[in-house]
Amino acid sequence: MFGSRPPQKDRRGRFWDWINPALGRGVNCWIAGVLVGVETHWMGRTQPCRFYITGGRMKCYCSTSKLGTEWKGYVPLFDENGVQCFAIVGERYAEVASSIPLFSPVTVSRLKSAGAPVCVKQSTWTDSPPPSRGDHLRPKDIRPWLLKLWKDEALIEWFEKHGNEAEPPAAGSSRRGNVVPDAVRERQRAAAGNDLPPTIGDSLPRLPTSNGKGKH
Repeated sequence: MFGSRPPQKDRRGRFWDWINPALGRGVNCWIAGVLVGVETHWMGRTQPCRFYITGGRMKCYCSTSKLGTEWKGYVPLFDENGVQCFAIVGERYAEVASSIPLFSPVTVSRLKSAGAPVCVKQSTWTDSPPPSRGDHLRPKDIRPWLLKLWKDEALIEWFEKHGNEAEPPAAGSSRRGNVVPDAVRERQRAAAGNDLPPTIGDSLPRLPTSNGKGKH
């Protein structure tokens, strides 16, 4: 018969589970990294706006098709077992999430009413930090995995060639939204050993003032 073997070491940490609680339910987690905010379109599935995410350097589908636009915030988390996961918040609860220090305990929940959005709030379910597994207490960068999640091969190829060149479009651009600036990422890395960790609010210098109508 076949034997059992552990996962390959180079595959560990590649995957992120989506925390999407049912109405009236909550899931306990810890904040694992900086919230990454992105303008998205619905194209049968959520896709990032290519124009926005590349700082205006790549043409997006929305330039030729009428697409609704919605801001989404991807919040890196550790679950109760210290396994990396994430939640998605909208504009309504972005400011709530932005006040939470890194590695703080949180609850990811929805209200009982139909259509209630996901909320990430600081919680008191534990006084302990996340379980430490190697570098787990260093802020996690979810962006490489988001590119895999979206499965936009042209966008993946663009970032492989251009790396960190992309910045949010300048004020007055036809596209709006947020990504995590390099300076913020460096501050988060440097603060990993500080007594008072920074909040994920550092990743929200600008929030869009309105959204297009689209199914997300």
